[in-house]
Amino acid sequence: MKGRNLKVNVIDKQDNVNNQIKKFLEQEGVIVYGARSINAQTGIITRPTDDWDAFSSKPKQSADKLQKKLDKIVKGDYFYSKPAMHKGTWKVMGLGDDMKPGTIDDEGIADFSSPEKKIPFRKINRIKYRLLKEEIKAKKKSLADKEMKFRNEKDRGDLNRIKANLKIKTLLN
Repeated sequence: MKGRNLKVNVIDKQDNVNNQIKKFLEQEGVIVYGARSINAQTGIITRPTDDWDAFSSKPKQSADKLQKKLDKIVKGDYFYSKPAMHKGTWKVMGLGDDMKPGTIDDEGIADFSSPEKKIPFRKINRIKYRLLKEEIKAKKKSLADKEMKFRNEKDRGDLNRIKANLKIKTLLN
């Protein structure tokens, strides 16, 4: 399937694509981190996010495997994987409206990174998520890193969301 028909099929199959991503994360036993992790564990005040970030002991293989599974669902060559800006991280991308890889309208689907250490996690609906206390540490570390200044607003917002959710949960209990 090519061009516009493939893009229409991607849109039509979006629920199937999202379900496959969750099934893949569960089956591979990778650990989700970042906004998806925070949203899954807090659930009251969330931040919209389109992609998934996960730790994998074999990030390239995870990205390639997910990309192939998603292409099978949409019956075409819409998804691709590529190395990310950070060494050891691989991205799964969608082609976007122009149906060309490596262009500005490509859609980030998932990032797989090698963990530097053992990652504490909790399971929610059979998917592993990095513990909130680890998310807080990661956000604080990012805020202290001058090279990560471009993320400061997002990371500060995430920290505030975590704190607000924890306060709300305390008040509700």
